[in-house]
Amino acid sequence: MGMTRLTLLSVAAIAATLAVAANDDGSSSAPSYLVSLQLGNYTKLTGVLIAPRYVLTSAHGGIKANWASIGPANSRDNEQIAVKSMYFHPQFNNYTLEFDVAIMELDRPSTHTPATLSFDAVAPNTPTTVRGFGDFEGVESKSSTTKVYSTHGTVMSSVHCAAIDNIALYPDMMCIVGAHLCGSGNTGSPLTVVRDGREVVVGLASWYFQKCNREFTVYTRLITAKSFLDPYLPMLDGCATSAFVRPQLRFALPLE
Repeated sequence: MGMTRLTLLSVAAIAATLAVAANDDGSSSAPSYLVSLQLGNYTKLTGVLIAPRYVLTSAHGGIKANWASIGPANSRDNEQIAVKSMYFHPQFNNYTLEFDVAIMELDRPSTHTPATLSFDAVAPNTPTTVRGFGDFEGVESKSSTTKVYSTHGTVMSSVHCAAIDNIALYPDMMCIVGAHLCGSGNTGSPLTVVRDGREVVVGLASWYFQKCNREFTVYTRLITAKSFLDPYLPMLDGCATSAFVRPQLRFALPLE
């Protein structure tokens, strides 16, 4: 029987974070841009360092974190930086989860190398990889999560994905089959593809079926958030760095 979006996403499901049910990648092999966003000592969601002071993550789970852990855990390269403020995409809809994108401003710059984002379209059947922190297969952990998990998937046609249970799939969303997410800890996990021989980030983990009984997870397409993200990205022209102006959004949230 088909379901509507109203029955798929309860308030609890929207508030939940995702866990990657996948292979342990080991913190040491994680990309330098991968960020564990924490409340106290617990990972609440995953983020992507896109500039020395800015982390990209999901909007609907972001207010649960006030601390960023960047780089391999338990190593001299790990950085612990407080989250200063959070900026939501002005079109973010907490009910439909459209434009589920936000920026966290760090209290000080990170020394790690930011991710490379791609705003190109991603065609169906494209191979993908997703990485993140969190509880393995949705099993709640009693200790802080420091491991990184990764899994591979494939882009599913939006038409086919929406037809599975007559779900409301908006233009800023895409379905990934195979990279099954379920549980807590990895909302905002970066979805990557290979372009010109290197990995680039094209999406963020957003939502899944509440009962975790479907083969796909829904991601936010970065291509639809380009105008929001552009001001936060490092300037290509070093001489223009002083011209950087952070957008003043009515959704700015101080996290002091």
